[in-house]
Amino acid sequence: MIKNNIKLTIKKTICVLSISACMMSLAACGKEDTTEYPNIDFDLDKDLPEPIELTTASEEETKEETTEELSTDADATESEEYKIGIIDGNIYTNDYFGFSIELPDDMTFLDDAALVSYGGLTPENKNDEYVNEYLNDTSSGAQGYIEVYGLNYSTGASINAVISISNDLVAGQSKEEFINIMMSVLETQVEAQGMKLLSIDPDTVNMGGKEELVVKLELEQNGVHLYEAQAYFLDSNYLCAVTVGAVDEANIDTLLGYIKIK
Repeated sequence: MIKNNIKLTIKKTICVLSISACMMSLAACGKEDTTEYPNIDFDLDKDLPEPIELTTASEEETKEETTEELSTDADATESEEYKIGIIDGNIYTNDYFGFSIELPDDMTFLDDAALVSYGGLTPENKNDEYVNEYLNDTSSGAQGYIEVYGLNYSTGASINAVISISNDLVAGQSKEEFINIMMSVLETQVEAQGMKLLSIDPDTVNMGGKEELVVKLELEQNGVHLYEAQAYFLDSNYLCAVTVGAVDEANIDTLLGYIKIK
């Protein structure tokens, strides 16, 4: 339950990376398309825009409790290390969050070198030690990266996973409450990237035999429709947002089905 006496500061990293990456896959698909797509290249070494602040009470009323909760989460972050997921053929396994992504034969994972242009880390920095240092460096404005990206080169259908810190996002909330907050952030970020948000709704889908709450979006860019959905895996230290995207709405549940929860 979201406490009335807490100030929630939402980083935009997750939305910027995941939505931008899906737009890039649409532009990169094999169709003959003359649509001019927006330039969404960005530098992870530069600060992202200022965070959104959702305040449910005055700063004077919340300062003490907010400080206590976030300090507790920060202490937990120091004692827990994130483990990078592993790709074996067309299967990505993330033991830290307890899920996998199993791609069909018509999709493939980008290699680490290609992933850099989508928001991934350079190959030499993609190791557990660097990732944990990078994610927990609060002096940096960009505390997130795309760890894996699966793509169908013919249709532009894609699935990606963004890893970020979560200690200032979770704050003891339920998945339903977190979903509500992320929907608000997504609405803001879609508009900030020059896209039109046609619809955004929560939905429950089956992932490897388990029901999971996701956010589904319908977007429009220069007259082109793009459908997306985001699923979230999180604890008090780290957050993984898995985003699927396609130009055909019927493909969204199929793409979500490639995510298997252990």
